[in-house]
Amino acid sequence: MQRLSTLLSLSALAVCSASAITLNGPTNLAVGPNPDGIAIGKFNNDAFMDIAVSVDGPDRVQIYFGSLAGTFTLGHQVFLGAGVGAGDLRAMDADGDADTDLIVAQHNAGSARVLINPGSGLFTVGSSVATGSDPRGLSTGDINGDNQLDAAVANRDGNSVTQIKNSGAGNFASTTFGVGVEPQAVALGDINGDGRADGVVSNHRDRTIQVMLSSGGNLAAGATYSVGGAVRPNGVAIADIDGDLDQDVLVAVGDPEFLSVFRNNGAGVLSGPTNYATLGLNGDSVATGDLDGDGDTDVALTNQDSNQLSVFENLGTGTFAAAQTHATGTRPGAVRVSDINGDGALDLAVSNRDSSNVSLYFGVPSGPIIVTPSAFSFLRGAQAGGNLASLQASDDDRLGGKQFVILNSTEAPVQVQFDGTVALGTVSRLTLKYEGSTSVANMSQTLSLFDFSTGAYEVVDTRAASLGDSTVTVIVTTNPGRFVSSTGALRALVGYKPTGPVLFSGWQTRTDYVQWEIQR
Repeated sequence: MQRLSTLLSLSALAVCSASAITLNGPTNLAVGPNPDGIAIGKFNNDAFMDIAVSVDGPDRVQIYFGSLAGTFTLGHQVFLGAGVGAGDLRAMDADGDADTDLIVAQHNAGSARVLINPGSGLFTVGSSVATGSDPRGLSTGDINGDNQLDAAVANRDGNSVTQIKNSGAGNFASTTFGVGVEPQAVALGDINGDGRADGVVSNHRDRTIQVMLSSGGNLAAGATYSVGGAVRPNGVAIADIDGDLDQDVLVAVGDPEFLSVFRNNGAGVLSGPTNYATLGLNGDSVATGDLDGDGDTDVALTNQDSNQLSVFENLGTGTFAAAQTHATGTRPGAVRVSDINGDGALDLAVSNRDSSNVSLYFGVPSGPIIVTPSAFSFLRGAQAGGNLASLQASDDDRLGGKQFVILNSTEAPVQVQFDGTVALGTVSRLTLKYEGSTSVANMSQTLSLFDFSTGAYEVVDTRAASLGDSTVTVIVTTNPGRFVSSTGALRALVGYKPTGPVLFSGWQTRTDYVQWEIQR
């Protein structure tokens, strides 16, 4: 396959190497009194991430819909009932319809409540599932290997953990079993490598964490590990922090305050802890993700009593650099990691209980966002082979186009439109890459981008069509945002027409690859 790349416009391209974690913000989202749990997902099935937050006064879950600009607007409220104690919150598909539903701990009611999403983000109250007394930290994972997300919750006053099994049709069954004293949080992940989610619970008063392996599709309390005689565990997370494909355990411990790391030997046996100072007070929630884009897992942790977020950069060997701290609102609780604004970099959301808001910290993308077509249509001509997948990679699997009559240079071109979607705020640079060819000579190829500000296509490249695959690269640095709609839509058009005699009526166009690259 011949590849001829043409650069039509050139500007300086910054090359970002992974180093210290960079976060912009916080941007504070006012959410109402005493926010607790946070869940992030695409609740209304557009291109943008949305945020759910549990609050009280009255007890409810509030849904904030995202936008292209990375801002959030209150779109829906789900009231849970007076005094139930809206607590920790997680996203999951509860009823098997591929929409993102929610599950919320109700710590005053000794239960968890499922909220069903009809696809619009206008959640309705679903089933209630019994837990132990004072359910606190929630986690989700596939406990029994049936490809349905289940849940588990730590019951602080019940000294127990409740596993909540999901049938996939919106029905749940719970089983509660004893663990240590005053469990604060639970995390689900595959500790022993058997393909099913196991659990780890933090037993605050016992100064231990406890592994709960999935056996026969059910969690069972197992080995306990001391976090140290002078500290108490709170939040817990499970992630591979040393790149050996085993799931390790990270714990927020307090008095004194550390991030405690327990390594996994691959069979579910832990060693440690190795402690890293948080530089804050009363560590609470723990979340993990590749915050600097270098391929390994970093850690974020909230400090309730010092109103800080601690962020730990993974040095690539499962060890961490000294904590970076960021100011939060008052008494931060839950922390979640997700690409909130759709720019390809992971961001953080923190609920601040006593300042009635959620703090959003935005990561800095290390490269462009890559968008491939989600749809195509022939505006003139007809499809002659290939499909949408043919446009996703440069692999000689081509989308073919043809015209049923012999064309001459006075006729309108065969045209194929390509549509994509990006969730993004500002656009500083837009790149279109197109790879294609025709089966006969005497053809021209024209590329256009749709200008959403004028409602018309703008020609960005015209050239002789190639008989072999060639790649055209168009870079727009002047007002590139005009080629992205307010809903994140992208649209490109390729046209082919004769420039001279075409003696063969069965000629075809062949599109091998279409890609937009968006740089903030």
